[in-house]
Amino acid sequence: MIEAATNAEISRLLLDYATFLDDSRFGDWVELFTPDASYELITKENVAQGLPAALILCEDKGAIMDRVDSLQIIKYNIHFSRHVLSMSRIDAAAGESFSAQTSFAVYQTSQEGVSELFCCGSYEDEIVYLEGRPRFRKKRVIIDTAAIPTLVAIPI
Repeated sequence: MIEAATNAEISRLLLDYATFLDDSRFGDWVELFTPDASYELITKENVAQGLPAALILCEDKGAIMDRVDSLQIIKYNIHFSRHVLSMSRIDAAAGESFSAQTSFAVYQTSQEGVSELFCCGSYEDEIVYLEGRPRFRKKRVIIDTAAIPTLVAIPI
């Protein structure tokens, strides 16, 4: 069992993750990761079959920053995103790390005011403390289906 304070800090990290994406605070979002962090977006089908092919794979914080920087030049549908998160299952893991699993749904609202479900799935996270604050060492976004209605420009 992890301490209540640790649980609260990690829960806040998970909430900040979604809030920063929803509010287009991408610089703040990047700072939630350790320097050696990885970010992976993969389908549930590939995970179940043990296939390593990810839709997006950033193997360190520099690559995560590049992904955010690319939003300046990528043309994508202008929209507002809203993450809906479940309660997280947070457990102590190897060493001084923690694992967290959180279900999510992401809705997008178009400029015309139409809201639609964009995708849903789960986050599988490895979290460590860096300078006294929890940070993602590994962020694995497992989406339930690859049949996403539009391209994935903004991280999920």
